[in-house]
Amino acid sequence: MNFFSWLYGREIKKIYQTWISLLIITIDTFSIKELARTLFYPWRSDFIKPVPPTLQTMFESWMLKLMSRFIGLFVRSATILTGVASIIALSVFMLVVFFAHLFSPLIVVATIIMIIFSSGYSSMIILSALLIFALFIIYLSVSYYNDKKYNPILPEPLINALSQF
Repeated sequence: MNFFSWLYGREIKKIYQTWISLLIITIDTFSIKELARTLFYPWRSDFIKPVPPTLQTMFESWMLKLMSRFIGLFVRSATILTGVASIIALSVFMLVVFFAHLFSPLIVVATIIMIIFSSGYSSMIILSALLIFALFIIYLSVSYYNDKKYNPILPEPLINALSQF
């Protein structure tokens, strides 16, 4: 019962915390909020101020500022779209990891049943099922024992243990 409380208790919480941490890192890396706020700002603040303000130099300056704004819009939009795509891809990947972890005991049992009753299946399907079975067993056992080794259960709450120092 200790294994299942770990599998569906602490490990699910750890996956969720990892998911949130990766989302925060991705959002911070792409700084989508800041880019959306400055979407129409000029790229690299390329402002040209004509020294003798003639009509031609003012028009050239205005066109260069407009082009700088379009470049800024293009680069920021591409970065925002890349960031949103990264967030969606990360969320889909973490959902797959979450559900694979959630149903891992069922996947192991289903793999064993498929191997036992594999009369009409090809050898490639049986080898794939054996590989899935072995990988899940290795993953679960390594995760469980590493969690116990590096994060042992404390005999008392952490606040009480720290207050003794």
